Amino acid sequence: MLGTLESKFSYEEIASKLRESQHHPSSACDGSVANNQGTFGWSMNLKNGTIIIEGSGPAYGSPMDSYRAEAYGKCSILQFLFLLREYYDLTLAPMQVYCDNEALVENVNNAREQSRPQFPKDALKANWDVLQAVVRLAKLLPQITFHHIRGHQDTQVALDKLSRPAKLYVQADKLAGNYQRLSSHKNTPAPMIEGTHCHLIYDGQTVSSKHCKHIRDHRRTRELMTYIKQKT
Repeated sequence: MLGTLESKFSYEEIASKLRESQHHPSSACDGSVANNQGTFGWSMNLKNGTIIIEGSGPAYGSPMDSYRAEAYGKCSILQFLFLLREYYDLTLAPMQVYCDNEALVENVNNAREQSRPQFPKDALKANWDVLQAVVRLAKLLPQITFHHIRGHQDTQVALDKLSRPAKLYVQADKLAGNYQRLSSHKNTPAPMIEGTHCHLIYDGQTVSSKHCKHIRDHRRTRELMTYIKQKT
């Protein structure tokens, strides 16, 4: 889930900076989708603009969309922060995490506040595997808050005129796009995310939504092929 991480700082230095609230750390993530292949990118900086770490990587599942790709990015950020906190026994400073998918932000914030147990049918919801991981980690990291940012503002305003979150988003978008151009993982089944427990695999790909429809379609296709063979 972490993907590829890059930083000019050691993890110990990053932990030190994220411990001190005066640095006001923030992060932004974005996703890229091309030909049903998803990737993500994210960037994290301090109040003075110093980028302390960045990440990018593949998003798995089919059908792929920007919601799922960005959810992978958000999960990568949270997984990194959780591991850093556990390894260095760290009390994290408050941090804002931004993305341009408003539905994703709302779903995570709403699910984070729910106290009811998960129901079996929850696992049939679209993108449940990655969303449940984001929510689980978000509950373990109460210092992290999630916010919506309007994307691609750099197409209308000069980069140096943008707000700090908007600049972070532009960098995250660039990282996701770069990984998209370098990767070829569309037909790779998704690794099992903790808490998912099972996957539906169809034609070698992990089904991320409309599970019942895929099962019905597969059954109809098989019955149709049997019928055609009998008639030929």
